[in-house]
Amino acid sequence: MHESILFKNDIVLNMTFKIEKAIATQPVILRENWEEKLNFSIQKNLSSTKNILFVGMGSSYHSALWAHWFCQLATAGKIGSFAVSTWDYLQLYKEFQNYTVVFISHRGNQGLTKEALVLSKKGKRILVCAKKSPALKEETVFTTEPELAQAHTMSLIGAMAATSEMVGCILGKKAQQQFKSDRIKTATIMERLIQNTSLEQKHRIIPNNEKHFIGGGPFHPIALELVLKVREILHQNANGYNVEEFLHGPLCSVEKKDIILILQNKSSFKETYSKCIRSAKALGAVTTQAIFDLSSNKQTHPTQICWEAVLALCWGQLFCVTQAKKLGINPDLNRTNELRYQLAHELSK
Repeated sequence: MHESILFKNDIVLNMTFKIEKAIATQPVILRENWEEKLNFSIQKNLSSTKNILFVGMGSSYHSALWAHWFCQLATAGKIGSFAVSTWDYLQLYKEFQNYTVVFISHRGNQGLTKEALVLSKKGKRILVCAKKSPALKEETVFTTEPELAQAHTMSLIGAMAATSEMVGCILGKKAQQQFKSDRIKTATIMERLIQNTSLEQKHRIIPNNEKHFIGGGPFHPIALELVLKVREILHQNANGYNVEEFLHGPLCSVEKKDIILILQNKSSFKETYSKCIRSAKALGAVTTQAIFDLSSNKQTHPTQICWEAVLALCWGQLFCVTQAKKLGINPDLNRTNELRYQLAHELSK
């Protein structure tokens, strides 16, 4: 079974849960004036940047990977760009002394992020975090209000918007204007997606089967993030792979009626995606493509694929929520209503 849809219209979501309201806030976040959120100290830092490192954990790490791709594509590789986890930074920080280091953490200057910030150079670091979080005096970009739901969504989009503006600062006013226009365009399409789309209604996906998210380039961190969302919201197992990676070892773990969710735009990695689909179908898996296209009659630009990946993120969030509602799962709880998970959550703090 295979279905391929360019998402447009379906049904209006009934926003009962906090996670739904958080998802619906994402277009508002993209439309904010991100240039104003970067103070003079941060803009000065970025104006002389030759190498930049994005650091984060969990969803913040996925934002960092996306930001790395955005920077690489926007600058054609002329600015050295990397992404590592906060844990890896603690081991490797000496290698990045001459980099501008962007720490992405919804919770701000605490935990592992605080340890990493101590090791970083003042004047060469930027903290991206939610409002009301512990922060640095002059080197912080505040993104969003604290998360509404336990499964983070707002902070992820806020970090993506903030880092895209940072890359704009490196490249200059023309790039900033282009990226602002792209954020607004993405927000408009995302609003339609939120208001009118329900993936689960379209596809009749068997809820309890193993789910495999596949994405290449900037779609890869989105695939990894959606694995987290399946686990956090649906409490089910899921896997995330780079598009080429799936065709090697992971393919042998696919079972009949597994769900293969392929995240892509209309033009990139087409042949490799086709191989994934053919291979998965041969094993009896259900394959679904989420295809997003921001192109128009106007000339496209390199970072367009990054915003198409952001739309795939929203699509996947909606997928998780609509699945949860069908299964009678409260997507806000993250199993904190169950005693053993309450204890586990407490021990993890």
